[in-house]
Amino acid sequence: MRVVDQLPHPTFRIQLFHFGTNYLVEIEAGPMKQTYRYPIDRFPSPAAVWATVSPEFLESVHKSFNGMYQDWIATWPPKD
Repeated sequence: MRVVDQLPHPTFRIQLFHFGTNYLVEIEAGPMKQTYRYPIDRFPSPAAVWATVSPEFLESVHKSFNGMYQDWIATWPPKD
């Protein structure tokens, strides 16, 4: 797996990887991370992948991260 590109963003760390027959978009915020797989036969270039990473998509990811974070915090034992 190799890093192909990064997308600057004020909230997330967004990286594009090439891995076999896929591009992988990895989005990170704090302890949360999501990876989205894009098959190369349908998305033949990094530009084709980046075209799908819209502000609306990133807002949806942000909401998912908030839910994931709440789920994660809920597993922590109570403070003494």
